[in-house]
Amino acid sequence: MLAAVFGLTSCTKESINPYNGEGEDIEMTITTNVLGIAESQARALMTNVQETAISEVRVIAFNTTHQYLYTANGRVENMTQGSGNTSAAHGNNGLATADIKFTAKKSAANVYFVVIANANTQVDAVVPEGTASSSTTKAAIYSNTNMRRVMGSKTTKWTATTIPMIGETANAGQQINDATPKIAVNLQRMLARIDVNMGTLIAPTPAGGSFELKSVSLYDYNNGGHIAPGQTLLQGAGAFGATTTWAVPRGTTPYSDHMTYNATGGTLTREIYTFERTIGAAGTANPTTLVIGGVFKSTAHTNPTNAVSYYKLELKDGSGNLPINRNHSYNVTITSVNGPGFPTEPPVFDTQTVTLGATIVQWTNKPITGSLEGPL
Repeated sequence: MLAAVFGLTSCTKESINPYNGEGEDIEMTITTNVLGIAESQARALMTNVQETAISEVRVIAFNTTHQYLYTANGRVENMTQGSGNTSAAHGNNGLATADIKFTAKKSAANVYFVVIANANTQVDAVVPEGTASSSTTKAAIYSNTNMRRVMGSKTTKWTATTIPMIGETANAGQQINDATPKIAVNLQRMLARIDVNMGTLIAPTPAGGSFELKSVSLYDYNNGGHIAPGQTLLQGAGAFGATTTWAVPRGTTPYSDHMTYNATGGTLTREIYTFERTIGAAGTANPTTLVIGGVFKSTAHTNPTNAVSYYKLELKDGSGNLPINRNHSYNVTITSVNGPGFPTEPPVFDTQTVTLGATIVQWTNKPITGSLEGPL
């Protein structure tokens, strides 16, 4: 606990210096909001409840110069899933909300809070509850090597039932006293999700063309990431949005190996979870890439044995290779197939002829055209 140091001119509660001493305990509530996921995508490894679930919380207090003050345990109450309604830009998917109760310290000086969910082990390794160090900064905590999640190997999939999330109250802070109102904050997941679905096939799909999705392999991805992003978070309960600066741990190298996920019923949703990844200008770094496996048939290509062939899709937009943003879903819809693909998974970064068209939509609903590549 912080050592109590009182001012010499007064013994009132308001004169307690929160940076050098301990204020009186006070119960506070922060309401958290997590962007929901469309209910129609309920099948797969993680359900909507798990993607928005909060199983444990730490609340970290900072002064307005971003010096660490203390860590408090958060108690989760009044959790709702997918309530309310967000804008069309976020799919009208609603918000999951929860009240986080915690013990704060009364303070005449302004204080703000960072809420970290589903990562108590990582937080406690850096700033455990009941300790304080006025020399510790928020930047040092965020970049600490313990504040990261790394998969066990390059082919280890995300199987945890919750996703680490983080959010900050407004950094201008506020006084903490009996009149302090409930504070709201938005949480961002540290992971991105990639979904692949079938759309209505259009030209240049040949006559009688059909495609049954069987598998998706993820190539050139990071196997680790920081819980906190590499920029100041959107503060308070303002608009949701993408981070534009990435927090890729030192020493992280994108894997050119792959992880394969099996599709069921022509769709693959809520199974591919991956860490954020920055990329350079177009052509300066290999994009995160999917290899799509499926059964292609047409009038001219009857494929009586239902042989699976493979197609490459690089995650790109009109400006070049797409970065992978935390708290975003990359929704790939297959829209055309003009021939059979490779008989086996192809060399991912070889240039080939486009044979399968796709549209990629992020949570921001910005349409991005893409393509899978294979031999004609």
